[in-house]
Amino acid sequence: MKPPNFFRLWRDLERDTKVHPTPYRRLHTRKDGSKLAVTVVLGNFRVGEDKLFIKYVIDASSVEQTELKLEESQHRFKAVADYTYDWESWLDSNGTLIWVNPAIERISGYSVHECMLMHDYPLPIVLPDDREKVQRLIEEALGGSSGNDIEFRIQDKAMHTKWIAVSWQPLLSDQENPVGVRMSMRDIDDRKAMEQQLRDYATRLEKLADERAKQIVLLESERAKIERLAALGKTSR
Repeated sequence: MKPPNFFRLWRDLERDTKVHPTPYRRLHTRKDGSKLAVTVVLGNFRVGEDKLFIKYVIDASSVEQTELKLEESQHRFKAVADYTYDWESWLDSNGTLIWVNPAIERISGYSVHECMLMHDYPLPIVLPDDREKVQRLIEEALGGSSGNDIEFRIQDKAMHTKWIAVSWQPLLSDQENPVGVRMSMRDIDDRKAMEQQLRDYATRLEKLADERAKQIVLLESERAKIERLAALGKTSR
């Protein structure tokens, strides 16, 4: 009797029953005692009146190494991203938030979890007067644009208004197609406060200059008056 082709039977099983054999990972001991990571796939199904059991083992050492490298890369990324001082966000191609770093809580008072649950993030945090501007910015970013240092205001959890500057760039697939957008936002409240101080100082200087100009005009008028009186005195003598 010809033995069954288990790979064909497995494909038939997936196609006909929509039930997938269950894989699991384990360490296999070789004859020399060394260990090898393998993936074991188990499944059972019926072919006619016969109940069949399938099991096969795949060398998973290269897969495991790739997974370890990926995990290490993810850990490194998370360590860098979570401790980045600026407020970082990633949106998918639909504009839905897929990741935000903990700096959001320092800046806005909202936790990462609260942001992940927000509808139309980050608009609920943005000051109402600036929401249309931010929405338009996100739409342009999802279309593949990039930008730098665009200012808007947020309203933090304590209802305080803060100034934010955002830079953004598209996230691209291997085929260079936009798949989302990364937004990097900085708290520029101190910068805006300094700009306001400079404006106030310039206003005071302008006012002082205006007052000085008026004093000069008044002094010139007084000097001209004195000169006329002196001229009249000389004439009368």
